Amino acid sequence: YQVYGGEPYIRSAEDIAFHVALFIAKKGSYINYYMYHGGTNFGRTASAYVITSYYDQAPLDEYGLLRQPKWGHLKELHIVIKNCSKPLLQGVQSNFSIGPLQQAYVYEEGMRACVAFLVNNDSTKNATVQFQNNSFELLPKSIGILPDCQNMVFNTAKVCYGFIPCYELEKKNN
Repeated sequence: YQVYGGEPYIRSAEDIAFHVALFIAKKGSYINYYMYHGGTNFGRTASAYVITSYYDQAPLDEYGLLRQPKWGHLKELHIVIKNCSKPLLQGVQSNFSIGPLQQAYVYEEGMRACVAFLVNNDSTKNATVQFQNNSFELLPKSIGILPDCQNMVFNTAKVCYGFIPCYELEKKNN
C-alpha cells in the first residue's frame, strides 16, 4: 500500500517467482497475487492522501497491457508448474537438505513421475548442489525446477520470456 508522497514498493520478477515456487514446493495450492493488475482511481474515488494510480509495477498495468519482464517470467513459471501437476497433486512429497542453505523438495508418483524443486536460500552466493547423481548450479536466492528430477527447465532467478534472451539479475553488495 502506497500513501501519497511515499516511496513505491517494487518487487522484482525474480523475487515474486521465487516465493511462488517456494509456496508450491511446500505443498501450496493456491496463489493470490496482490496486485496482479494495476489501476487508477479517478476524481475523488481514491481517498485523502492516497495516490490515484496504484501499483504500476503489476504484471498487468492499469490499462491491461503486459508489463514485462514480470508477466512473461510468471507465465513461464506457471507453464512449468502446470506441466508438473500430476506428481504435485498425486505424488508423495519429501524434502531434505542438499547444502547449508539449500533444500530439495521432491514429489514422486511411484515410478511414473517425479518433480523436484532445488532451493538456494543464500542471497549472495551461487551454490553447486548434488541431486540424484547430477550436479546443478543454483543462482543466489533461486529455485530450480526439474519436472523429471533430471533436467532443470526453470530457474526463478533467470528471466526468460518470448523472444527475449535470458538474463540473470546482478546482485549489488552495498
